[in-house]
Amino acid sequence: MHVGFGELAIILVVGMLLFGPKRVSELGVALGQSIRGFKKGLSGEEEIKHAGNGATASQQANGQPPAPPAA
Repeated sequence: MHVGFGELAIILVVGMLLFGPKRVSELGVALGQSIRGFKKGLSGEEEIKHAGNGATASQQANGQPPAPPAA
């Protein structure tokens, strides 16, 4: 199944009528940010810190102790 330019234009017009241009713009921005965050998560650029001991996910996976807090 192929979605062409005409179908996308109709979907955009219906979305504008239902939500309004400001809301559609906000949804687009939110979608872009989530895709960027997902790609960063897959590539491993951003390390998630665990609240319990301050160690990053890669440090815990490697068995390394948490880094001392910065003074």
